[in-house]
Amino acid sequence: MAGGFTHKLNPQAPLFATVPFQTAEYALSDFGKGDRISGVTKGQFSLIDIIRVLLGKSGPAHVWFTSWTAGIRDARTAAWLLQNGSMLSLKILTDQTFPTRQPKYCLEILKMFGDRSIWCSNVHCKIALIHNDEFSFVVRSSMNLNKNKRFEQFDIDDCSSLLAWWMAHLEDIVGRLDPGFKFGSSKVERAFRASLKKVDEEKNKKTIDLGFGIQESDLDLGDPFDFVGGDR
Repeated sequence: MAGGFTHKLNPQAPLFATVPFQTAEYALSDFGKGDRISGVTKGQFSLIDIIRVLLGKSGPAHVWFTSWTAGIRDARTAAWLLQNGSMLSLKILTDQTFPTRQPKYCLEILKMFGDRSIWCSNVHCKIALIHNDEFSFVVRSSMNLNKNKRFEQFDIDDCSSLLAWWMAHLEDIVGRLDPGFKFGSSKVERAFRASLKKVDEEKNKKTIDLGFGIQESDLDLGDPFDFVGGDR
């Protein structure tokens, strides 16, 4: 880990999957131990479908995913994977607006998983971590837990060091939060502002030459969280 913010993977030739209509099983058919893959779809499958296929490759494993939203069908699929032993455990990090956008879904999700496995923050990233003693799958994707018939992408690595890097950041985030569908609280906002600051900022400070004799360290960019608007 360089400066606490970047992670250099060992070079290896990735697999590529262009999947205009096929299933997640087809897209990941050649993916296995130690591999990495990048793919693009038209939204015919979702993050939960990728998780399901990867669990078929790994065997029973611990799962952690983040998502901005979820459909009830997809939450039920996750519950089924937990009940049949494919998932050894499940942790969920979602956006704090989810309970206000889909209150009925949240009630059913609480019935399925309880409130000790769910946390809310300001979340838009879609990540899935699937790991046991043999596999360390890390999924980064544009996909939410539910399907969306639009162009979507995914990148997956079987990499223990990348898994550890993501686990450390997610543990840092949820360690500052109360479990359950909490939203609109000052604690959520304070936790969001305080997260990702474990590294010594001065020790790892980088100076980037922007040209014209200007260094990045010369710029006062103000509060990075002080912005207006923003797309979901």
